[in-house]
Amino acid sequence: MHYANAVITEYENYDYVNIAVFNRIIIDDLPKGKIIPKDKSEITENEQAALASEVARVSQYRARHKIFDIAMLNDWQYFVTFTFNDKIQDAHDYKGTIEKVKKWCQNAVQRKGMRYLLVPELHPTSGRIHLHGLLAFQSNIPLEFSGHYDKALRPIYNCPFWKYGFSTVVRLDFNTQDRIAKYITKYITKDLDKITGNYYYAGGHNLKRFVDKSYINIDFDDFDAPEFVIAGGMKVKYLYVTKEKLLNMQFIVDNNIEF
Repeated sequence: MHYANAVITEYENYDYVNIAVFNRIIIDDLPKGKIIPKDKSEITENEQAALASEVARVSQYRARHKIFDIAMLNDWQYFVTFTFNDKIQDAHDYKGTIEKVKKWCQNAVQRKGMRYLLVPELHPTSGRIHLHGLLAFQSNIPLEFSGHYDKALRPIYNCPFWKYGFSTVVRLDFNTQDRIAKYITKYITKDLDKITGNYYYAGGHNLKRFVDKSYINIDFDDFDAPEFVIAGGMKVKYLYVTKEKLLNMQFIVDNNIEF
């Protein structure tokens, strides 16, 4: 069996690829084994805290990349923000709020042919929950012009069938999907999974979730890109480049490494 330490993700219809280079040989883009250093009875409180932090970091890493993949794999029409009116739905009732969001999405999928990717965010001071995300529909939907424009002078609409509070809807410009994908992944925080049960919510008609990936070997030390620590001493370097630049990059590669 051949092993590799680098993953190249290419998105159909987009001129960019993601390159992730790890400091260890991998089979997938992150080992899936549980992180258990020793018998639980022997783990100190400090070690438990460190272990929990490590697991959370791995979970966040996976979520960010899954959100990015879903955002890039699918065609989207709108970037949206949904907030809540406490008279209709208490924005501090996280479990109840997410259940309402799930039901709303299911209804919109069935009745309006919606495809969605929504990421919850907690307000840093009030703790209120709201959502950012991407939507697409099989047919035209009615939108209400809010009378306002964003910084790029694009009209901001309201979604009339969002009944739980306030909404902003902006039509996506051509070739802005990668920027939006990066934007919504920044809302992934350590508290979201515990509070809402998930880092993101995605579904709907013909939603694509999985992207083809190429696995090769690239010298970690010689690869010039920002470096991040994931878990257990594992490090990764990321680079987001055009396909043309990828073809011109000189990698130190040995694709026959086995162990």
